[in-house]
Amino acid sequence: MSRFRGTTFVGLMIWVALPILAWVALRTLAPTDALWAGSQRLWQQWWTRSAIREARLEQPLIINFRDPVFYFDRDGRPQRLGHVTNPPQLWAPAGTTLQVHVYQADFPWQQGRLELHRPARNLARVAEVMMTDERIARLNAILLTARQQHEHEILAELGPLFRQAVADLRPVLEEELRGAVERHRPRLDRLSDKYHAKIVNQRLVPLVKTEILPVVQRQATPLLERIGSELWQKVSLWRFAWRYVYDGSVAPTDRLVNREWNRFVQQHAMPILESHTQDFVDLQTAIVRELAANPLVTQAIRDSLGEVLDDEEVWGVVRSILAEGITENPRVEQSMRQVLQAPRFQQSLQRLSERLEPYAVLIGQEMFGTPEKVNEEFALVLRHMILNKDQQWLVWVPEPQANDTDSLAGSDSLAGTDPTGTDPVGTDPTDPVLSSGETSGERPASGGGASRGAASEGAPIPVRAATEIGQPPFFVESESELRFEPAPAPRGAS
Repeated sequence: MSRFRGTTFVGLMIWVALPILAWVALRTLAPTDALWAGSQRLWQQWWTRSAIREARLEQPLIINFRDPVFYFDRDGRPQRLGHVTNPPQLWAPAGTTLQVHVYQADFPWQQGRLELHRPARNLARVAEVMMTDERIARLNAILLTARQQHEHEILAELGPLFRQAVADLRPVLEEELRGAVERHRPRLDRLSDKYHAKIVNQRLVPLVKTEILPVVQRQATPLLERIGSELWQKVSLWRFAWRYVYDGSVAPTDRLVNREWNRFVQQHAMPILESHTQDFVDLQTAIVRELAANPLVTQAIRDSLGEVLDDEEVWGVVRSILAEGITENPRVEQSMRQVLQAPRFQQSLQRLSERLEPYAVLIGQEMFGTPEKVNEEFALVLRHMILNKDQQWLVWVPEPQANDTDSLAGSDSLAGTDPTGTDPVGTDPTDPVLSSGETSGERPASGGGASRGAASEGAPIPVRAATEIGQPPFFVESESELRFEPAPAPRGAS
């Protein structure tokens, strides 16, 4: 008997201790806010009356069974509203009526519309998610701090090394590039002849006659007349005349006229021309400015450059020359390796890396997070691009005529609290698309009722594609592993 009493006492102690230990473990391991939020969501999911609401597509869209639906509360926080239950097909044409399981029957469904957010899977989307304006500002601040504190050290360390590297590599690069150009000389000559006949003769020469020469003549005439007047004042006709007569009659071999001309050029003409150097510069600037404002000239130059840049043969020659001369040249590669592996260069890089490592760590933490917490945007990219999660979602948006948010403020559930409870099973947008005869934990709604919910009321609201893809609202609260979904109500229940 005593043995029975002892066993009973031990069993009672174990059953009393287990809930206490579980409660202590949850309080210790899980954040208090997360526990409170999860409790609220579970309580609301149990007691809140749900409903089936309808929406109609205004354009063909890709709709998945159980696509999640969100809305934004007065504080701008996304809240889970429901999920799509019907139709189950992947591609829904315009006019298709969707049925949405709304977790709160008194939500003002008729006062808004649904927008489908379907982010693109490309690097532009990754950059849009990761490189927010705030993050770019913080990265710029880190780089600016590093530059202000270590700019002189970096220049002092790497400046002499790069100058020496350029001096060592320049002879090799010049020799290899020269050889590559010579090896492609026939192709370059063929391109030169092709564009000389096609662009220069057919396009530029007529343009020079009709547009460029008149501009040069109009701009240059005043300056040339002024210089000619100054030269005429310095020239001596008598000195040229008697020397011409002397060369023609007495001593032709003396060439006195040529000597006089050389003297005039050196003593009078060149000083006059040098005194007008700035005038020549201003003349050239004025000609270029007027030609640049001429639409015919600019269009001809633009068309000519565009034709050359769009020629695949030109780019093929350029790529071949650069590859043979630099990028795929063994001699250049060997020289570059010797420069980079030099002990002096490695020591400088080591010293710089020790100074800049704290900033590199800050940049990494800013972009990706810390070992304790991954950045939300980086987690979104991983889920979307690698794990194929969060492919699309729907957002309930108030219509402009019902932009007054007093209707939302009038409900306690819409004023900053989550009306949805926990995420029902299978609301992951990557769940397989079901055919009309399949089920996945819940029968596709046919408009006859919802689990413990009200029947569909009112006309279907419009559904359209979002013009601006927002951030996925999946990380506002961590989804609970203990999900609850009410049992299906009997057919015909209201």
